[in-house]
Amino acid sequence: MGPNTASWAKVRLEVAPTTRRSEIFLRAMTETTEPTIVPMPAEKPERSGKGELEKLVKGVVDDYTMGTLEEDDLLTPHRIAKHIQNREEISRPSVGAITNCLKRWKKVGFIYTLGKPFAFDCYTDAAHTSGLRALKDDHRAMLKAERAEAKAADKS
Repeated sequence: MGPNTASWAKVRLEVAPTTRRSEIFLRAMTETTEPTIVPMPAEKPERSGKGELEKLVKGVVDDYTMGTLEEDDLLTPHRIAKHIQNREEISRPSVGAITNCLKRWKKVGFIYTLGKPFAFDCYTDAAHTSGLRALKDDHRAMLKAERAEAKAADKS
């Protein structure tokens, strides 16, 4: 229900039973109430910008592969979230978002992961030679070519 619901109810109560619908509609359009405006909170909610989490995850993963991160166990999304929270002094990032970030990296060929528990294993050779941006661009180009082939096959 929209902000004008109350005015529609008011019009229905004020009109006689013999009034035509077009007259009711015109009267309702002219007697609308103003929508209530809810003020925004003064403080911004804690939310990172686009690509910010990926940078934070990459920083933790880089430290892990270089050996500067004091982590003897597997680097699971839970541990990555804990390290980001301690390093950046922010609220703990979503473990699901970190898991999805690692899965995207695996899909483009940037990293290898372990199965159970799901954890970062190591960077791929392509990650060392090409880098994340180039691998993402290659993956996008591949998907675009696949969609074009499927569309051409549908037309034939």
